[in-house]
Amino acid sequence: MTPVHHGVTPDSGGDGDSLPPAVKVPYILSVSSFYRYKNYARLVEAFGLLREKVSQEYQLVLVGYPVERDVHEAVNRQIASLGLRDHCLILPGVPYDSLSALYRHASIYVFPSLCESFGLTPLEAMAFGVPTLVSNISAMPEICANGALFFDPYDSADLADKAVAVLQTSSLREDLTKRGRERARRFTWEACARKTLNVFLEVMSRGR
Repeated sequence: MTPVHHGVTPDSGGDGDSLPPAVKVPYILSVSSFYRYKNYARLVEAFGLLREKVSQEYQLVLVGYPVERDVHEAVNRQIASLGLRDHCLILPGVPYDSLSALYRHASIYVFPSLCESFGLTPLEAMAFGVPTLVSNISAMPEICANGALFFDPYDSADLADKAVAVLQTSSLREDLTKRGRERARRFTWEACARKTLNVFLEVMSRGR
């Protein structure tokens, strides 16, 4: 088996710099369609805990299509039950230029997924220089390596504590920004194409 990783479009990929009108700076960003395994419920719970630990008002911005509508509805109910309606924003999908702007202006990026074969959006966030926090399971340690800060996706308190540490420690943010960009630069479409071609050539050389 030969793993071939996707490439990541660099920071210069989008020219737009205008945020959607409902977005309030500063904000915490997460980009994933609504599936149960994306673990948005744990992120919302952690955001509630985070708000108790910081004096700065942050908005939580979730960008993703409601693919599993029951999950989308459950997250909306959870937001309401925790009294977070005025502090959480769900965007069902945005143009690429707007997504680029969302990455650029985010205070941190959080990816709490429980199961991934790759995980593109954390690398996109890292390419934009956003301090990135990701779950410590599945493919995330392999893909993000030392470019992100890891947390237990089953532990809302751990996620909240790690997020608070990043938000309140400038040296940690700067370090994550630097290491994240360096890591994201390893994932290019040129490398993806080259590795794919090499696999084809190797198979052809075996005569079958």
